Amino acid sequence: MTKKYIRIIPFFLLLLCLCGCGGKDKYLPFPPLSKETVSPEREAALQAALNGSLPTATPETVLSFIEPSPVVPTFDENSFFAEVNPTATEEIPFVIEDTATPTPIIPTATPLPTATKPYDPNIMMYGTSNGLTTYTMQEGDFLICLGRRFNVSLGHLMAQNGISSPDELGVGDTVLLPRNPSPWSLMDGYGPQRLILHPTTYITKDGDTLFSIACSFGDVLPEDIAKQNQLVLGEPLPVGLSILIP
Repeated sequence: MTKKYIRIIPFFLLLLCLCGCGGKDKYLPFPPLSKETVSPEREAALQAALNGSLPTATPETVLSFIEPSPVVPTFDENSFFAEVNPTATEEIPFVIEDTATPTPIIPTATPLPTATKPYDPNIMMYGTSNGLTTYTMQEGDFLICLGRRFNVSLGHLMAQNGISSPDELGVGDTVLLPRNPSPWSLMDGYGPQRLILHPTTYITKDGDTLFSIACSFGDVLPEDIAKQNQLVLGEPLPVGLSILIP
């Protein structure tokens, strides 16, 4: 060895010694800390490292990111053809409108109950409601009596019924009474329309009916005689009954 290398050896030994002494703390798990600066968690971890055991790692919450499913556009046929043909218009449904004016419903008042009118057997049916058109001959009736009773010319009455004599019609026959007839006339040769003056009193005889009594007075209705005396048409009359002729 030369003198040059001999001089370096002491410095090399000194450097090696310094390196050996300073490397003791270099390989400790954690550098020493003062008690004032070490937290309890770090002190426990340090103690576990010195004892040769590693601290149990606290499991961390793992946030998983789920990628959303891709949105696949649906095929709209109407929109597609509307874009292809811009002039196409939306189809409008055909609606039939009812133009008829509804009939208003007008509430009707409930009629109050009325007393039933008793049957009046003295009402004679003389055909239609438009006028005196027909009449059925009753017991004690004669065609000439009808002429006086309804103020109809006997000639007009026979012509209306197609007969040449007033005696051709009897009880039960239907007599046609002309509308707008010629009135009873003395020119027909059967005397006046009123035969006996009335009002008066009449005493019934055997075989009398209200129709025959009306015939004897001429222009009196048998219904009026029945109503005046509270009698019933068609019922037999007792002999000697005094009745009032209206």
